[in-house]
Amino acid sequence: MGTYNKNAVYRGNWGVNDIIGAASVLLIKDEWKEIGKVTVPADQLIGLGFGDAVNQDAASGRLFVDLKGAGPVNIVGQFRIMISSSNDLPLGGRPVLIDYDLATTRIGASNRSERLPNPYNGIMLSKDKVYKFLVKNTAAAAQTVTRADSSVEIDISKQMV
Repeated sequence: MGTYNKNAVYRGNWGVNDIIGAASVLLIKDEWKEIGKVTVPADQLIGLGFGDAVNQDAASGRLFVDLKGAGPVNIVGQFRIMISSSNDLPLGGRPVLIDYDLATTRIGASNRSERLPNPYNGIMLSKDKVYKFLVKNTAAAAQTVTRADSSVEIDISKQMV
């Protein structure tokens, strides 16, 4: 993990192509499945969210994840963001950063203020550390996430080093 200099940080976001690593991902019932990951480049620090965490309702950073299958149909399940080392080991004392029901993460499709607050959480990952995106299928049967039918906007903070 790296250091955080609030004066050198700029805002960014991840979209559907950042968090879903394939055109489609099969989700088996009751299993966590990695749908994609972002590996931090050597010359950057990346943190989840932006803004102040003091007032969640006024957080400038937001999270919107609307995973869909072909049709499009809503994917039913849990969405999780974890952090890991370059050797795929859980990182730090709290490797799970976000764990929400997908019904909650898809709120605010047309109104940013209704999306889940995503303030900067104080963690900046450095070279070769990984943000992993996972889904647990809680539907009655297997489901398939399709990148073309899904929508994602996750606010992040970046810093060049």
